[in-house]
Order: sequence, then structure tokens, then C-alpha cells
Amino acid sequence: MTLRKRIFVLTAVSFSLTVAVAAYHQFFLYRDLLKKEKESFCRTSVSEFNQLVDFHKRIANSISSYISKDEEVKRLFDKGDREGLYRMLRPLYEEVRKENLIREMVLFKLPANLFLNVRVPTAKPRRTKRKDVIEAGKTCTTTKSIVVCVNYVGIRAVNPIVRGGRTLGVVSVGIDMEDFLKHYHSITGNRSGLAVKESVLKRSLREESLKKYISRSLRSGDFLIRTSDGKDDFLKELSFRDNSEELKVGDKLILACSIPVKDFSGEVIGYFFTYRDISSLSAALALESFKRLMKSYVPLMLLVFLGSLLILGRISDRVERLKRVTELIKRRKFKELEGLSPSGKDEFGEIESAILSMAHEIEKYINVLSKEIEVYTSKAYMDSLTGVFNRRAFDEFGRELIERFLTLSKPISVLMIDVDDFKRVNDSHGHQVGDQVLAELGRLIRETLRETDIVFRYGGEEFLALLPGTSLEGALRAGDKVRRRVEAHSFPPGDQRITVSVGVAQGTEGDERAEDVVSRADRALYIAKKTGKNRVSSET
Repeated sequence: MTLRKRIFVLTAVSFSLTVAVAAYHQFFLYRDLLKKEKESFCRTSVSEFNQLVDFHKRIANSISSYISKDEEVKRLFDKGDREGLYRMLRPLYEEVRKENLIREMVLFKLPANLFLNVRVPTAKPRRTKRKDVIEAGKTCTTTKSIVVCVNYVGIRAVNPIVRGGRTLGVVSVGIDMEDFLKHYHSITGNRSGLAVKESVLKRSLREESLKKYISRSLRSGDFLIRTSDGKDDFLKELSFRDNSEELKVGDKLILACSIPVKDFSGEVIGYFFTYRDISSLSAALALESFKRLMKSYVPLMLLVFLGSLLILGRISDRVERLKRVTELIKRRKFKELEGLSPSGKDEFGEIESAILSMAHEIEKYINVLSKEIEVYTSKAYMDSLTGVFNRRAFDEFGRELIERFLTLSKPISVLMIDVDDFKRVNDSHGHQVGDQVLAELGRLIRETLRETDIVFRYGGEEFLALLPGTSLEGALRAGDKVRRRVEAHSFPPGDQRITVSVGVAQGTEGDERAEDVVSRADRALYIAKKTGKNRVSSET
């Protein structure tokens, strides 16, 4: 593919990526708008819920307080006249019940014994476990809370009945949460529901009331769900883990907001939730985002695309010429470069002129270097047995390399590698087998280390490796890699096994000569040998 085609493809890809980024940006703008709508919906829902709960608490408390302070109620209650109390309170109960303001009107004798249930006057006396009733009677204070009793979940207010300085009992007035959901829907227009933990209901409701509650509820995990207007199966997908959730129901997008519901003791017994269809809002926000993209971004990006093609087309011609020049240099066809001159006086012309000048310098350098290589390779720098550099090579350029790195304060490390118990190999199998082992070991070390690392046969069965640009930690890892590779390898002939010990040292600011680093690596090798062999050690 020519440069011109590559530039065209690159520009087209850049244009496409720019469009994608713009679309991505618009998508997040859309998500941000939707997020703000969710936050607004949940904030409003929480406020409406708290206000309506507080309203019903005040209603229940007003009725409960009115009853508890009535002198005739106190007299009849103190006397134990259930029939008289029922005849007196029943009209009041019927009046407020017609407006769905309350469901419960119950009087308890101390400490917490049912005396009269105005709604069910035939209810047998029993002791209640309701904590709000017990607390109000014990402390002679008013309580207002959401409570699960033996019959239903409701908002209740409990007031003490006091006569002559004596607390006789309490009166409890409450509203069923099902009536509360209907009130919420009629006021806000939003559908709502109540999810109560089944474990809480089993702990509080009577068996008959529990069965009835379950039959009219949706089950979602440990929650039983009741709604203001029947059952919506998709509500079973609510997790109640977050303040707000989105549910995809067919082609509809449902937004739900959940609010924890706590009882008198502060325990979270479930969640009130409200939900609505936001499909039309979501579609409107998405359409608005798309319009912004088409109106703002696309024309500008199209203009940039066309302008880029024109400019880059001109640039590609100049770059192709530079490419031809560099290809001639790469192929060492310096004769063909002699007739070329810069094609202009702009930046490209300056670059072309610099490249041509550099080509002439390279030609001279190659000629000189070729002569030096001939001299260099004529010397015996390679160990013929192991295929690595020999001790002479280390003395002539290995030491110089170490000291150059020390002068530049660049990291360089040394590995001193020695075969463990190599005399045993020679004694058992002969020196010819020992030579085969050393040759194979040299190959393993070269293959295990990096191409930039330099390996020398330092003497006998001892090898030295220079690791330019490597810290002590990196050198320790490299040394252990060599050690493990040797330990796992089968050496010829047969299936011989050997191990090596490795001493590691890194050049430091205090080192002045290569011998300082090599000596530390040698001392580290001594430590590895003395502490068990087949290991990697350093002085630090």
C-alpha cells in the first residue's frame, strides 16, 4: 500500500474514530441527563414518602391523644368496663375509618395486655409483644412508628392513659400500609409498593394473617411485595441494593426508587418503593443527543476530513521522496544519491538535505568500520568450546563496558556462574564428557539470558555474564532463571544432571573499576557455594 493510500485510510479511520468519540460523548451526556432525572425522581420520592408518613403519624397521634385524655375513657378504662368503652369509641372509629385514615383502635392494660380492640371487639384478651406498646406503658411517653403486629404492617401512634397520677395502660391507633400506598398514589400519581422481609412477617404475624399476606403478595428473594394497584411481575426483579434501579420490561424502561423502612427499634424491616415508566423520557433524551451530534459535530468533522485529505496529499509526495532516499541509503546505493539535491527550501527540504549529508557521512563510516571489523575479528575473542566470549575478550572490552556504565551512573550487573562439583563429572566420565557438558552449558546460558547480555567463559567451568541496564533485583531474577534452566536440563551424553551456583553484584557509586564489581560477584558466588550450592546469592 502506497503512502498516499495509507494517509487516506488513516484519515478515514481518524474521522470515524472522531465521530465515534463524539457519539460516545453524547451517549454520556444522555446518561448524565438520565442520571439527573433519576436523582430528582428519587429525591422527590423520599421527600413525599417522609412527609406522608409524618402526616399519618400526626393523624394517628391526634386520635390516640384525644382518646387517652378523655376523662370518660379514663373512668371506664379504670373501671374495666369494656362494653361501655366500646359503645363510646365505636362511633369515632367508624367516622375516621370511612376516610381510610385509620384501621386500628386498641386499648391495652399494663404491662401490655389487650383490653379492647374496637375494630374486633370479640378479640380475646392476650399479651402483646409490640415493643412500642411496652415502651409507651413503661415510660409513660408517646411513640410513633411503623410496626408489624399480629395482623398487618402499619403506621401507629401509642399514648399512655393516665388517671390520678397512675398509668392505667395505653391506646394504640394505626393505619394499614396498604391504605398508605393508596394515599401515596392518589397524591403523587406514582405507583408504589412495600417489600417486607418474610422473616419479619413470620416472626410477627399470626399464621392466618401470614397466609393471607403471602397469597396477595409477589415473592422476590426474602421479600414479599405488595403494591398500590395489584401485582406487576417485573417487580420481582428489584434488588433493593441501590437507591434507584432501572428495569427493562419489554419495550419499556421502568425507573424504581427504594427507601428503607425501619420499625420502632430501628431495624430495617423492608423497603417502600415507587416506580414509573420513563420510556418516553429516555427516547426524548436520546433523540436530543443525536440532534446535537448531527448539528454540531458532523459538519465540523467533515470539513476537517476534507481539509486533511488535501494537506496530507501534498505531504505524501514529499514523504515518498524521503522514503526513496532512505531506501537507497539502506541498500548502500550511495552512487545513485550523488545526483540528488533537496526538492525545496521548506522543512521537508531541510530534512532531505540533512539526510543526504548524513548518507555521505554513513558511507565514510561504513568504509572505516569495515576495516576495523577485519582487525577485530582477526583476534581470538571467542571460546571455541562453549561458543561464548573468552577471558581475553572480557579483559579487552568487558572491563571497559563495566567502567563506562559506572562513569555514566547507569545500572549494570554481573553474574558469576560456576558448575557445582564439576570435578566429579571429569573423574567419573572423563574430560571429553566434561567438555561436552561445558559446551551445552554455554549454549543454555546464552539462550536463557537476553540478546543484550554478554557471556564470557571466565575460566575452567566458571562463566561471567554482563547484564547492561539491569538492577540487582533484575540480575537476581536472571541468575535464578539460569540456575533453574540448568537444574532441569539433561546434559549429554546420556541423562546427566548438574547444578550451578550464581553470585550476583550490581555496580554502585562507590565502584571505580570493573574489578570492584567482579570481586563482589565472586564473593557472592563463594557465599552460594558455602550455603549449600545450587543457589543464587548476593553480598547484600
